[in-house]
Amino acid sequence: MCGIIGAVGNKDIHQDLLTGLYNLEYRGYDSAGIALQTESSVETRKVVGGIKKLDELLEAQPISGTCGIGHTRWATHGAPSIENCHPIYNDLVTIVHNGIIENHAALKTELSQLGWKFSTETDTEVIAHLMAEYLKEGLQPLKAVEKVAKRLQGLYAFVAIIKDLPNTIFGCKQGAPLLIGLGNGTTYLGSDAISLSSFTQKVVYLEDGELAEITAASYAMYDADGKTLTREVKDVSSASSVHKGEFQHFMLKEIMEQPQMLAGILYKYAANMDHNIAFPNVNIDYNEVSSIKLIACGSSYYSACVASYWIEELMPTPVSVDIASEFCYRPQKICPNCLYIFISQSGETADTLSALKRVTSGGGKTLSIVNVEESSIARLAQHHILTHAGAEVAVASTKACTAQLMVLALLSLQIAGKIGMISEEEILSKIIQLQKVSDAVYEILVNEDKLAGIVDAVADAQRVLYIGRGDTYPIALEGALKLREISYITAMGVAAGELKHGTIALVDNQTPTIVLAPYNSLFSKTAGSAQGIHARGGTIQLISNRTGAEELAAISDNTFVLPQVESFAVPMVYSIAVQLIAYKVGIAKGLNVDKPRNLAKSVTVE
Repeated sequence: MCGIIGAVGNKDIHQDLLTGLYNLEYRGYDSAGIALQTESSVETRKVVGGIKKLDELLEAQPISGTCGIGHTRWATHGAPSIENCHPIYNDLVTIVHNGIIENHAALKTELSQLGWKFSTETDTEVIAHLMAEYLKEGLQPLKAVEKVAKRLQGLYAFVAIIKDLPNTIFGCKQGAPLLIGLGNGTTYLGSDAISLSSFTQKVVYLEDGELAEITAASYAMYDADGKTLTREVKDVSSASSVHKGEFQHFMLKEIMEQPQMLAGILYKYAANMDHNIAFPNVNIDYNEVSSIKLIACGSSYYSACVASYWIEELMPTPVSVDIASEFCYRPQKICPNCLYIFISQSGETADTLSALKRVTSGGGKTLSIVNVEESSIARLAQHHILTHAGAEVAVASTKACTAQLMVLALLSLQIAGKIGMISEEEILSKIIQLQKVSDAVYEILVNEDKLAGIVDAVADAQRVLYIGRGDTYPIALEGALKLREISYITAMGVAAGELKHGTIALVDNQTPTIVLAPYNSLFSKTAGSAQGIHARGGTIQLISNRTGAEELAAISDNTFVLPQVESFAVPMVYSIAVQLIAYKVGIAKGLNVDKPRNLAKSVTVE
């Protein structure tokens, strides 16, 4: 969602702010701006559009200063416009903000009655005016920030500079991420480690309800009542800056990184290639677990759906999957013997974090699977596993999804082994299957040009169906999501057996159906569904291995042949094909595949 950067230094820091905003582009945004404290005022520059446009504005209308804040905005309250673009300010306070202030309407009424005028449609403006009101009442700046934080309801992080207090920035967080970065002669505040990665690898994370005060040479942290806190400085050298390198797009780069990444995860957690799967931050007695519930959003939810098939295959433990945004509002009791597994690439997904907080308050066992070690979800869960996917910049998740699948496959094997439902020999056999995934993915990537027929058929369509059975059904859902995200084509993922229960009414010769059909025990059933589509004039875009392709050659309009892999590895391998289709269709349609319209990388509001 929105991105925050702040810096106080002993030099002009406008370029640092711009660099930080460039690093935050991956989160998605529609406008951007910075504010710099000068000798006599606070000057702002804002644009609707990209950071490059802001960069050009600053060249035409330069400002400089040693203290400033910046922001990439993703519109929630108020359309993208110069007025609604951050920073938001009044005569005393300048603010940037990520999140939603749920009680902003009541605060706006209160402040209006006190004489404050509102010039934007944003909820952020109430923060600026409320803080200025407290400063006018005579509160010291830190106390004013503290009092403002106690009045706000919702999930948020904000950073503020005060006109009459030079070279000082204040920050506060509740639900949304915020951290301090310790540079050489400059101190920073940012939304994540990537935003600060060009300046420092030394960071301090704020917890919910905490406040920060930074200057060029120092920083201080406080709890909600103003009590001074100390916190360990973390080294986040693994948080790399975001660069495409030789690739045209981040999405392509991240797709191509998957063979090495998947091999690395396997080595990380099963280095001995035996039954000894080890997750260093997990210490759970699985014999005390009566059931398992997987909770996630978006692509992570589909990874969880695949894992439910693996768990059910390996053990009798009851397993269910919930969309996090629905879990939060269902009237269900938290079971102390259930293991609740939360999956999130960023570790900051607001709905998933809210679900985790609910389970934590109810006394449930919690395990998170995340890509960011110091994220809110990783820190709140009792146990966590890192996916080690590396920085993922493109909004549509690719390598993070397959990383989740590899981790979930290993976790499923570990749990089954710990409770005695699978032998050491069977674990080794499954690990050997997983060991072959990296080579299979590489083979797909070097033959990606053979997708041309499918891509042409899909790019010209108004709607597309994806079908799959068993653990390829979630991959069909994921494939449809990827195509919707990247190409804006109406795409639907359907369980192959459910076609006859209504969806087959959509089949015609203008609606391609992408059939995910590995040659396994379910192949004949999937083939029957494909035959039904063909009989009704639908076009078949087949994704299968060599044997499956030969079996369905007579009805396939286009076929992409995948390497033969054992069943446990199928979801990861078929994921690559649907990622490539979405990417190539987006390119064929001339769209921005890295930053699709209306979408953000990290969804930090509910």
